[in-house]
Amino acid sequence: MKFYEALLTVDVEPEYAEAYKKAIEGENDRYFTENPILDKEGKLISNDIKPVWSGNYVNVEIIRVATSIENSIING
Repeated sequence: MKFYEALLTVDVEPEYAEAYKKAIEGENDRYFTENPILDKEGKLISNDIKPVWSGNYVNVEIIRVATSIENSIING
């Protein structure tokens, strides 16, 4: 089995960072869905709920970087 890794860096406004994190991690999270199984005549045999996973693992890290204005205020 091969393992691939990718690193994506996205610059976003600080007030949107948590929303981006939630959206990216949520897109690749497990979820449950109905799994209807029909016989050859179209009659429902089973409709169990099953987990679905894309196979991707995602970890989002928020790195806060001070702006030049913030640095000027801090450093005087």
